[in-house]
Amino acid sequence: MTGADAVVIQGGTNDLVEGFPVGAAARNLRRMVEAAKAENLGVALADVLPLNAEHPAADPLIAALNRRIDRIAAAEHVRLLQFHEALGEPDHPGLMRREWTVDGLHPSVAG
Repeated sequence: MTGADAVVIQGGTNDLVEGFPVGAAARNLRRMVEAAKAENLGVALADVLPLNAEHPAADPLIAALNRRIDRIAAAEHVRLLQFHEALGEPDHPGLMRREWTVDGLHPSVAG
């Protein structure tokens, strides 16, 4: 990673949508954090966004993975970026604000 000082790691969404277990997604994220730290990079770890297209079925999986992401960030002493809360629809838990998503899965430019 020549020239990089820091990295933001965001993952798990596709793993959940594809049916991978929460534990496997969490292990992969932890390995990414460990690898970045081994390169002396600053690390921020983002939690999983609300997935409108998979709501409400994916909500328990997202919550479980986000709890693990929170624990990984704490254990690894890296910054946690709470994208789920920031992009969430306050009146409709588990959904991203409609104006902040292009397809129900991915944030728009505004999001």
